Amino acid sequence: MRKLQDETSNGTRGIGRLRLIEAVCGVIAGAAVTPYFFLALFTHPGTDDFCHIATVHQNGYLRNQINWYYEWSGRFFATAAFSLWGLATNLRMYYFVGLFVLTALFFATWLFVRTLSPSETSGRILFRTLSVFAVLVLAMPVPNQTIYWLSGAFTYQLGNVVFLLLLATLLRSQAHPRPAVWRPAIAVFLSVAAVGANESNLAVVVPLLAVGAVWHRFRRRDWTMSLIAALIAAIVVLASPGNAIRSADYPMAHQLSLTLLESMKGGVSYVVARLFSLTGLSGLILVLPWAVSLNAHWNERSDRGRAWSMLALAWILLFPAVLAPAWWGLGEASPERAMSVPLVVFIAGGLALVAPALAQLGVFRSLAHMRWLRVIAVATLAYGLWSEGWIQLAIRDIAQGNAARYHRDQVNRLAQVDAYVERRVETPLVEPIASSIALSIATVDIGPDPKDWINACYADFYGFREIALVPSQNPK
Repeated sequence: MRKLQDETSNGTRGIGRLRLIEAVCGVIAGAAVTPYFFLALFTHPGTDDFCHIATVHQNGYLRNQINWYYEWSGRFFATAAFSLWGLATNLRMYYFVGLFVLTALFFATWLFVRTLSPSETSGRILFRTLSVFAVLVLAMPVPNQTIYWLSGAFTYQLGNVVFLLLLATLLRSQAHPRPAVWRPAIAVFLSVAAVGANESNLAVVVPLLAVGAVWHRFRRRDWTMSLIAALIAAIVVLASPGNAIRSADYPMAHQLSLTLLESMKGGVSYVVARLFSLTGLSGLILVLPWAVSLNAHWNERSDRGRAWSMLALAWILLFPAVLAPAWWGLGEASPERAMSVPLVVFIAGGLALVAPALAQLGVFRSLAHMRWLRVIAVATLAYGLWSEGWIQLAIRDIAQGNAARYHRDQVNRLAQVDAYVERRVETPLVEPIASSIALSIATVDIGPDPKDWINACYADFYGFREIALVPSQNPK
């Protein structure tokens, strides 16, 4: 009896240490992502933002969606979302783009973590959410394109948000043998939205839903209806005449052997690189408390075990699939901003799979008693987050005043442009923006050539015949 009491006491202390790890990691993670929210206050439109919003004002919302579909892309959900945003705000208060995307991603992460944390307290769920959210955000490639740029944020980041919400919805629905009608309805909407966000999400969602529907022998309407809706949405995306127009500029596009070979190679190398990166190690640290807390819960909820097993089968196929659209449509690797999609698949799928698998094996219960685990866990997560180059750049842009200077230049530009509009100047010259000093948030600005497509969009948006930078101030 005495021995049993000692083991119980040691087990309680061990789990308590892991809870302390979660709390400390959550605080570190929360501090790490704070600069990203702060930087959103200094962001301004650029690149093709003016093109999108000018055309939606000229053509009307519905006609503009048709034009995008026939002339550029089948990403109907992304174009509908950022066109609606631009129509509502007219690109004023642009800082809401970054704040909205970050907040939406945090909520989706919280719901996903909550789904994978049965019977946990709200405090522990919050700390876990902060840690996972920090790994997602800080490992995100080129945040100036994936978080602070309207087109990139609504194409890729909003797609990631919808994907996480879809996973959470389906896994939560899994606990109900006969889910209410609203659960399949939400899953269907999220499936269509995820497929319509971008081709990488399409390549993730359709195989995932197919595996789920087959696993359940098409007897669950949430998985079956979502699969049917996703397949219809995928046909709409792939049938877009705009896809062929966009691919025409890439001579290596639409080569099957190149697509299969490079996507397989890229998928394997991506997983290996992530597993042995500090991001992967940080993710492993986050899994430890999950594995211990899920150990007892696993056998109580075998239906969740079925969901995780089903997810495992799909996850194996996703990484080559998620890279294939770029190789097929462009004949080259995905642009950096598109790599946020495999990042979310890696972290979300990894957490959903590894934690319960380790809980089943019970391999980390003994580690809960190791006092040095707390130091190693916190140090690994902290260094893993700090080692991502973008957090250092973000802090530098804030501390050195680069972001504030960029914002001031943009405000001065806006006042100058408004004055030209009021005076009905047709070919204005404007001062350059110090874009090069705020690399974490700056997008591409207009240049000295008034015929450049970005200049043309800018001029079209404000009603000028053309616009360019002051010749003597053109950046070298």
